[in-house]
Amino acid sequence: MNPHFIFNALASLQTMILSVNMEKANDYLVKLANLIRGFLEASVSTGFSGSWKKGNGEIPLSEELEILGNYISFQQLIYPDRFEYITEIDPLVDPARLTIPPMLLQPFVENAIRHGLLPKKGKGILNISIKQTDSKVLTVRIADDGIGIEKAGKKIQDSPFRYVSRG
Repeated sequence: MNPHFIFNALASLQTMILSVNMEKANDYLVKLANLIRGFLEASVSTGFSGSWKKGNGEIPLSEELEILGNYISFQQLIYPDRFEYITEIDPLVDPARLTIPPMLLQPFVENAIRHGLLPKKGKGILNISIKQTDSKVLTVRIADDGIGIEKAGKKIQDSPFRYVSRG
């Protein structure tokens, strides 16, 4: 979890509290707690300590999507009206039954937001599509209508404020 993200999330919560928007602040405080818990539990290689602990290093897709939803909600809080997101799940997919490695999707979503959507002028769309292509293959497509990979790469290359990844 990027420290900059945590500081932005806390600053947004502080603004809500100072604006006496207690209900919204409380909702986001709960989301932040769940998000941090999810990130911390996902960092444990032997599995979560939560109710689904299997010890195989995977979590139900439903848990991953919940963590991801909290992360996206905070990005929308920090960057209001910058993007919408859509999640499409194939009816053949049972998110409670299927498992994936934890935090598999979050870095791709973070990159789509950070490098595709935020530099875009106007409101963008983040689309997460999950399909079962056969009994053994789950296809996840993360797409944005942002500035494009070439432009994003050029912006990163030209930036004096390059971010050092800790992933």
